[in-house]
Amino acid sequence: MDELVSTFEKETVTFPVLIVCSANRRKEQNMIKQMIGFNWGAAACSTSEWTGVPLHVLLITWPCVDLKA
Repeated sequence: MDELVSTFEKETVTFPVLIVCSANRRKEQNMIKQMIGFNWGAAACSTSEWTGVPLHVLLITWPCVDLKA
């Protein structure tokens, strides 16, 4: 784990992410077929900051991945 941290330390990024619950459209879903659960309305969402190495950076540096294939 220490090797991963030191190798990709300069590649680490932090960005905001908004996650919205798919049940926010429960009213519309219930009009087609009755679902089990609470009708949230348009209220279930969350924003946070995620930090890590972008997947494309890992794939480029991983020797057994052929990106041209």
